[in-house]
Amino acid sequence: MEPNPRRPRTPAACRILINKTALNGLGALVKEVTVQLKRNVSGTATIVLDSFRDERGRWAVQDDDQIRPWSEVRINAVFDGRPESVLHGYIRDVKLEYPEEMSAAKVTVTVQDDLIKLDREQHHDVLTKEGAEKPDGAIVREICDAMHLAHEAEDGMTAGALTINATFAKFLLERAEANGYELFVRDQTLHFHPPAIDADPQPQIRVYAGPATNCIRFSAHNDGHRPDEVRVNREPEQKGDGKGASDLERVLALLKLGPNQPALGKHPLTSQGRGLPPFVWSMDCPMGATESEVEIRAQAKANENQFKITAEGVLDGSQYGHVLVPHLPVTVDGVGTTYAGRYYVDEVTHKFSKGVYEQHFKLLRNAVN
Repeated sequence: MEPNPRRPRTPAACRILINKTALNGLGALVKEVTVQLKRNVSGTATIVLDSFRDERGRWAVQDDDQIRPWSEVRINAVFDGRPESVLHGYIRDVKLEYPEEMSAAKVTVTVQDDLIKLDREQHHDVLTKEGAEKPDGAIVREICDAMHLAHEAEDGMTAGALTINATFAKFLLERAEANGYELFVRDQTLHFHPPAIDADPQPQIRVYAGPATNCIRFSAHNDGHRPDEVRVNREPEQKGDGKGASDLERVLALLKLGPNQPALGKHPLTSQGRGLPPFVWSMDCPMGATESEVEIRAQAKANENQFKITAEGVLDGSQYGHVLVPHLPVTVDGVGTTYAGRYYVDEVTHKFSKGVYEQHFKLLRNAVN
């Protein structure tokens, strides 16, 4: 439900739970909280706390048993008593600073989302063999089940023999790239699927909307120097035995792809029809890649290149009344008929300080109206 623009604005609050317990006395020492969420990158947060030493020599933050690596952390934004999750994860590191002035001592806690659970052990194993193949989504589900992590995973491609010589996190990121998928964790659920461009949009970003305004700043950039198509950079070779190129090499040499994703406006962005030569950039063919994988990677690159419009801005988090997240669309109003409409959220940085909550966002668009 959208917040009522006529209702007096109530400042949003940041609520931090460590090991499912509120900070209690430490809450008053929190100076600022910054949470960075970006597509296909593990989410992180930094929590900066002031600290002091009591007459027994004990420091309020440094000597608290909650502030330790691998403590579980949940960060919520609270709107009129209604919490929304910003990040769930684990403390990755704790930095202690003791400057010349004791009153300026502080502790910085770095938190990483649940993907860090899959980045603790390097695995060396054969996952699939020729004749016993399984789709990548099935492998994702098996890994998540073993790590007690909920999942939403589509099947994706079925590769031949697959081996792992990395952590689960690095391996899954590689398989997501091979499938043209996104990989991320939200609300303790791992997602492995294509970009959700046609999903229901998040609450509207409003620019110059009077009392309903929730966007402090907004800017957009339409970059025409991004290609319309992608060509795989691999030419057929003449073999030393006089034989011609293989069927696969001939297919790859001719492979040229344009975007095939939903348009976020009436007119997809392209320079075709302007009386100019074709706008095509090449990409290298990964060594050992199958024909299917080459095509999927090229298609994903063509789709990414179509995001010729990028937008940046800052939301008044309290007025917006929701937690904006990447990997989902959002609508923008008040920037003109050409550039208003649906965008795909690429990145959001949530910043909490004393009485202020801002959401710094980056958006993508592949069409205009």
